[in-house]
Amino acid sequence: MTSFTDVSIDSIKFNNPKHHEIEELGHICSLKNGKKFTNIDLPELKVYSSGIYENNGLNYIDLLLGRSDKPLFLFMNNLDNHCLKSIHEKSNDWYGKEISIEILESYYINTIHNESNLPLLKIMIDDNSILRDADDNEITKNTLKKNMPVKVSIKINGLSIGDENIHLNLIANSIRTATRSKKIVSETPAETVEETETPVETVEVSVAETVEETETPVETVEETETPVETVEETET
Repeated sequence: MTSFTDVSIDSIKFNNPKHHEIEELGHICSLKNGKKFTNIDLPELKVYSSGIYENNGLNYIDLLLGRSDKPLFLFMNNLDNHCLKSIHEKSNDWYGKEISIEILESYYINTIHNESNLPLLKIMIDDNSILRDADDNEITKNTLKKNMPVKVSIKINGLSIGDENIHLNLIANSIRTATRSKKIVSETPAETVEETETPVETVEVSVAETVEETETPVETVEETETPVETVEETET
């Protein structure tokens, strides 16, 4: 495994978009050197959603970043900035015209989103995601509950480009609970299970920090086009 702190964001390069077999993901720009980014270790985080949930036919889990997770917040923010820059540089090839970062940003969904002023990291769960407890026993999706501390390993699957939005597709390789057994769970005082870390402050850093106010999506819809499905060629 590679810690997220050891990942070189500038080394991430994207292939030309191709239609994904999962319709909800639209077109996917896979990574040219994808094997380097298939097993990224995240710090221990707490589950914020009510376990694994479904959205548009796909499974996800929301993880809460605490105050001590500011390095992860900054990493994901820098990763989003890198994605926007990469799309802008490739826009002539992908869209047939140059698209400004300002316009792209109006369609880009940040990797970390806010809910009730809490920073949340949304991770996709697929059929290959491994779910285990701290004793390495296999667990079911229903085992994961809100406020449960977990260790997650992710892979960067690529950029997902749809008709109405663009986002970085992150998939869980594995999710392991920090709970060693059911006996320990029953002996843990209830108040410690419900305790949640103070969230990291998100007002200090924004993907759009250096970008002027963008046009509304209604005014810029004509500026972007869904990548043509016939793009087959991969850049060297």
